[in-house]
Amino acid sequence: MSTAYEKVEVLEQGVGRSWRERYCELSQVLGSSTEPSTSSFVFINAGELKDDQDEEAKARHSRLRAGLNMPREFWTKMALDASGFFRATEHHNDEEELQVHESWLRLQAKQAHRDGPPDAEQLGEIKYHWDRLGFFIRWRPNRSFTAYCFDLPDELKRTLRTTLTTSNFTAQLPASIWSLILEHAMPLFDAQVWKCRHLIRWHEKHRPIAEDATAAKRPKPEYEDLHEIARHAIHSSEMLQTALHVLDAIEKEHSMFLGLVPQQGHHREITRSLSYHRTMLQGFEGRSRALETRLANEMQLTFHLNSQFDSLATGQIAQSSSEDSAAMRTISFLGLIFLPGTFISAIFSMSFFNFEPPNNATTQEWRMSSKFWIFWVFCVPITAATILLWTWWHNRTTQRLRNTSTFYIPEAKSDGKEQARLSLKLLTSRRALAQPKDVEKGMFDQAKRPEWTSYASSRSSQSPS
Repeated sequence: MSTAYEKVEVLEQGVGRSWRERYCELSQVLGSSTEPSTSSFVFINAGELKDDQDEEAKARHSRLRAGLNMPREFWTKMALDASGFFRATEHHNDEEELQVHESWLRLQAKQAHRDGPPDAEQLGEIKYHWDRLGFFIRWRPNRSFTAYCFDLPDELKRTLRTTLTTSNFTAQLPASIWSLILEHAMPLFDAQVWKCRHLIRWHEKHRPIAEDATAAKRPKPEYEDLHEIARHAIHSSEMLQTALHVLDAIEKEHSMFLGLVPQQGHHREITRSLSYHRTMLQGFEGRSRALETRLANEMQLTFHLNSQFDSLATGQIAQSSSEDSAAMRTISFLGLIFLPGTFISAIFSMSFFNFEPPNNATTQEWRMSSKFWIFWVFCVPITAATILLWTWWHNRTTQRLRNTSTFYIPEAKSDGKEQARLSLKLLTSRRALAQPKDVEKGMFDQAKRPEWTSYASSRSSQSPS
């Protein structure tokens, strides 16, 4: 096993309820067969199970499970990949007296950030990592406990260490430990929300709006980046909602445990502390939902701005086409002016006409061939055939375009009801031809966004009126 997984940090409560820090080998923790009489936090690096073929991680987890006498369900692939869960159990002696209360949970937080400063003009790559928190706690009726903490971020370990070494923390109840852990895990969830906010805020401050936009200067909206941020924002909301469900389970377990012990003042303080953590998580979740809405609004605005540019470019193209059309009309008008003269000159320049002065050059003589009728014999039929061929081709092309167009409706040749029926039939058949129903339904099903329901609203909808 790698040496990175063999080092263990232990925070122990000594004389006078003060906490001290020490380091040891993992084998010393796993090899202890006696039940400790003092409280301790044990920070262990268990490592991530990447896939079912990761035999090294499986062996490491199996060793921890056997050495710490933990339930198998804590180390399954399903539990390691879960967004979060909470479980508790009790162990009693033959007299039904409580010996040990065990509880365990897993939580995750996703930290997404961009390379470079948040306000940079250029987009950097979005990177992220998962904070995977695992806890297994044994609490004993003498108010001592052992809390095994797996794969905690360095910042969370540092804040826990600082709090414990500067206080006289005592676990009156199992929920006391969970309240302490949740209090120090809150900054992780707060950070994941604000990091998503920074990603969204960049797009709000750098919208693709160009005052001098032209067809050649097209704005470049970052659609791919917006959808990448949406993925992280949805994960953030999911993790916060899971954390609220985990807190629900902790509160229910705390309520059941309070029914077994005499009520004291500090028990109510634990309940108030858990309630405070709930309101904080609800605030984080509400902000995360608001960020999703802001992101959706930004994506919609970006799409509309791009459509606005397309409309502007279309208008500019139409203006250019209008100018070209005016120039073409001028050229056509000039051609029309000179066409009669050109036609006449072409006829009289044919060999059927001859204008030659006689030899004495005193008089002029105009001569026309007696075969001039041959020109009309060929010219008139060919011209008529050309006109008929063009008419046939034009009508055929127009009819084909009308048959395939969704927007063309034939002129009414009967009463209004018959015309409406015919129009509906044509539109329906053309739409079915252009987009089969099964394909169209699949497109809409894929495009439909999941209907996320906020945690607070889901609870209110379940509560009796």
